[in-house]
Amino acid sequence: MERRPSLTTNHRPPTTLSAWLFDVYPSGTGMLLWLLDERGRMHALRDDDFTPCFYVRGPEDELVALARGLRHRRLPVRLRRTERRDLFLDRDLEVLEIGVRVPAMLPAVVRQASEAFPHLTYYDADIPLPQRYVLARGVFPVALCQAEYEPDEPGRCGRLRSITTLDTPWEIDYRLPPLRVLSLYLVNRHGEVVEGASAPADVPNELDHRPRGDRSPDEHGARNPGHIPEGSRQAHADLVVEVDGRRHVFPRRHGRRLLLGVRHLLERHDPDLIVTAYGDSFLLPRLLHLSRHYGLPLPLNRDPQQAVAHKRAHSYFSYGRIIFRDEQHTLFGRWHIDRHNAFLGGDYGLDGTIEIARLSGLPLQTVARVSTGTGISAMQVATAWRRGVLVPWQKRQPESLKTGIDLLTADKGGLVYLPTPGLHQHVAELDFTAMYPSIMVHFNISPETVGATCCDGVPVPELGTPVCRHRPGLVPETLAPLLEKRRRYKAIVRALPPGDPRREAFQRRYSAHKWLLVTCFGYLGYKNARFGRIEAHEAVTAYGREVLLRAKEIVEARGFRVLHLYVDGLWVDRPGATARPDYEGLLAEIERHTGLQVALEGVYRWLAFLPSRVEPRLTVANRYFGAFEDGTLKVRGIEARRHDTPEFIRATQLGTLEILAHASDAAAFRRRLPQAVAYARRRLHDLRAGRAPLDQLIVTHNLSRRPEEFAVRTAAARVAGELTRAGVELSPGESLRFVYVPGPEKARAWDLVDGPTAYDREAYTALFLRALESLFAPVGVDGATLALWLLAGAGYWGPPGSLPPPDIDPRWPLLGLARMRRATPTPGLVPRLPTGRAAMPAVPDAPSISDEVELVR
Repeated sequence: MERRPSLTTNHRPPTTLSAWLFDVYPSGTGMLLWLLDERGRMHALRDDDFTPCFYVRGPEDELVALARGLRHRRLPVRLRRTERRDLFLDRDLEVLEIGVRVPAMLPAVVRQASEAFPHLTYYDADIPLPQRYVLARGVFPVALCQAEYEPDEPGRCGRLRSITTLDTPWEIDYRLPPLRVLSLYLVNRHGEVVEGASAPADVPNELDHRPRGDRSPDEHGARNPGHIPEGSRQAHADLVVEVDGRRHVFPRRHGRRLLLGVRHLLERHDPDLIVTAYGDSFLLPRLLHLSRHYGLPLPLNRDPQQAVAHKRAHSYFSYGRIIFRDEQHTLFGRWHIDRHNAFLGGDYGLDGTIEIARLSGLPLQTVARVSTGTGISAMQVATAWRRGVLVPWQKRQPESLKTGIDLLTADKGGLVYLPTPGLHQHVAELDFTAMYPSIMVHFNISPETVGATCCDGVPVPELGTPVCRHRPGLVPETLAPLLEKRRRYKAIVRALPPGDPRREAFQRRYSAHKWLLVTCFGYLGYKNARFGRIEAHEAVTAYGREVLLRAKEIVEARGFRVLHLYVDGLWVDRPGATARPDYEGLLAEIERHTGLQVALEGVYRWLAFLPSRVEPRLTVANRYFGAFEDGTLKVRGIEARRHDTPEFIRATQLGTLEILAHASDAAAFRRRLPQAVAYARRRLHDLRAGRAPLDQLIVTHNLSRRPEEFAVRTAAARVAGELTRAGVELSPGESLRFVYVPGPEKARAWDLVDGPTAYDREAYTALFLRALESLFAPVGVDGATLALWLLAGAGYWGPPGSLPPPDIDPRWPLLGLARMRRATPTPGLVPRLPTGRAAMPAVPDAPSISDEVELVR
């Protein structure tokens, strides 16, 4: 097999290369670029003519002192006075420009300057160097480029003379480079892929020399995975390497052989992309530990001059919850993606990650590990860069002073009407396409345009704040091409046949756009956002309320009934309106009067809005489920959408919904209830008989604090303590996976379960009934009735509230027990409803499932 050269070794005369920009980072006195050509060959080129700059503003004497201090330290800087525009002040400012001739030293120079003169204002100080470079050169990650370079002597990189792009970030069907992929993951002794481990299995036995619980950072700052007990599920995991369609297994007990095998495969196949499962938190740090232990180099990087980059794990508080970010290990000249540490990677995959990298200018490995909010912020920075606008390092724009009445008026958020409870049929869902981003573009909402004094502006509805319309805002300029590209992808995906290979890739790019647009609104009001401003955030929600109210008036004027309003969507119905053509005129009129695009999400055969568990007389805005005209289900807010729901219960709830989805209307929904009840009873019987697969009963819980900080011994607290005693270090925000077990132990960590284990049937029964109650509540079935149907063996004869058939004893409501018509009830025969986890005794002489169906017929 041909081995790809890591360095360009062509002829001396200037050479032209057509290739994709794969990676760029500071190296030596300049920047190092890696380009991948159409034949899969990698080329390394250096650019020594790049001088990144940052800007400082403040009193004249302090600026002079800063310049003298930098020169006194003999730092490689270039100083000059210049003017740059401040977005918030809306004018040019005189600033000190500090250019750093050695790009790698930029962070150190910024740190020294800010520590010596903390009261000065710094701009463009923390833009990542790779993003600075692509902005300065007019290129972007994974762009097809044409580079002209001077080849150097063998063993050294060529010198870049010029580089230009052959496509743009707004291309729709762009070409991608040929990637050679190598996969790394663990399998246990049963050949199963190790999933969901809080700390995956240790590798070779001979390295299990640290005491239990020793998780001290090594010399590279990585946490040591610690000792995993021999009885655990992960204790016998082996390493698997997949490349070029072949699978190589390396037993954990042979550490040196494992390391040599991985090194051989890296050198032989020279992959462009390494995909791992738990590579950030375990595999790569453990392989590096083995490399140091045996003194054998491991070529994870293509660039031998660079060490694997590492970021520590950390927890932080955001929007009312604790979030955990695992440690990261990124490579140079090669990509590493950990699919268990990739932000929304399961939603938009590699295609969406590449799309965000192309749009934002951030390196692909960074995009895979940060939120889409970081991506939209990088896109705003790029717009500011093109405009010559200063990017503030530390935001100092305060919220304007408001009275209490002003706060009550402005701080309302989106408009929500509580839905009409119960089961409905032939309901249309109308959604404004990317409503808030579209409002920002259509009404020119941006930090510098809201409240601007350059003109009278257009007042925001309800608030009266003027918005400048004669100049485009920075935020609308950033979002407009993204909205257009998303619209084009959506149209193409709908037009492509299901078997078209481009359909899936386009769908993933479209999904990446969706998440970028979702976060752009939050960043507009985020306190630390570079270009955030709360007044702009409030203006968007005010316009959103006004647009939704206008749409509601139009809907009602055309004779439709509004069942529900929720921020950017309406649920409406009208007798006789049962298909898409019945709503085309309505959509056109709403678009004409609001200026925003509205789409018909679909027409439901039936749709159920669920009551609140706390107050059954009220509904919950975001808890509903329904079946569209094509049978497709849409569920929101029920157990199947929760991350902590066991798979067995999720599958049961979705399976029950699939039975109900065949109903053509509300009446047919009720007619299919006996079949749904029969299916649920069979599943519950398997659960209570102990036949449910243990791995489908895993409960996932995110830690809200450190294990030692729990005051109440909940199931999560017990599991956290169990893992801590086993040597696993846990941080707030990390996910725990456990199963409920009988007895005082209550719960057991899934990562430490090995072999047959009994589960707490009553605990899972309670979860099961709760999930099924969500589905039957719209037709008036409460938890007590559901328990009678499923636990007591009682039959189902019809919806609550109606009179029973003649052969049903009215003293036994909702029980299809025809034989009880002739029986005399005695005290104690009526089944006691379960409380908590108490068991439910069965009702004697209950009919079979087939009997129930016959009774309904």
